Amino acid sequence: MPPRTKKEPSAPSTIKELKDTLWKAADKLRGSMDASQYKDVILGLVFLKYVSDAYEERRTAIRDELTAQGMDEDQIAQLIDDTEEYHGYGVFVVPPTARWTHLAQHAKGLPGVMGEPAKTVGQLVDEAADLVMGANPTLAGTLPRIFNRDNVDQRRLGELLDLFNSARFTAKAKAGPGTCSARSTNTSWRNSPAPKANAAASSTPPPPSSTSSSPSSNPPTAASTTRAAAPAACSSRPKSSSTTTTATPPRSTSTARNSTSAPGRWPR
Repeated sequence: MPPRTKKEPSAPSTIKELKDTLWKAADKLRGSMDASQYKDVILGLVFLKYVSDAYEERRTAIRDELTAQGMDEDQIAQLIDDTEEYHGYGVFVVPPTARWTHLAQHAKGLPGVMGEPAKTVGQLVDEAADLVMGANPTLAGTLPRIFNRDNVDQRRLGELLDLFNSARFTAKAKAGPGTCSARSTNTSWRNSPAPKANAAASSTPPPPSSTSSSPSSNPPTAASTTRAAAPAACSSRPKSSSTTTTATPPRSTSTARNSTSAPGRWPR
């Protein structure tokens, strides 16, 4: 049977839709693990979905800009994977096999092919977390790798992937009130590491608070990393009329991004 695919929504999910999805996710996990562990699994998946949606959104924008400039596919292919075109706009880079489309297509696991061993969906999600951390130094050591543990039901995990496939996030600051965007989820990003970004990029989450606990020799727990990383708590309050939004600067191939000041790091 070929991998299943499900069409993703074209518009960002509303806060109500996200809340409903989170409740359904908790229902799917009920009985398979302790309730205190729900957040570790759910928020880890929400974060991977968020960074993937934001990356795909930025990638499409880059392609549109380059196409408008008259570039052909070969020229676009040489420029579209430039990491600064993502980090410069406050977007994390997501390698191909860490993107949500790949995970959703293999929600039942990846069968063994050409001598390669089969992989459970939990293995695929853990590997996706590793790839995202590897592509974004500010995320090093922050994402949970708990999805292939014995206490995680792989069938239910696959159902969670199908469930979150119906949600869509946006990195745009002007997503509109009631939608789940980087701007509307800022309150839960207070302690999240952000990619090196141009100061004018309005959707960049703030760097970690200076009051964070000091680093230790022990790796962070899944609970602490998902609380820091996942944009799960959207605020339905509309933005104040006094708030100004800085427009995203036009893409320029000749202007280097301002990446001299690295954001703080989440304690390891």
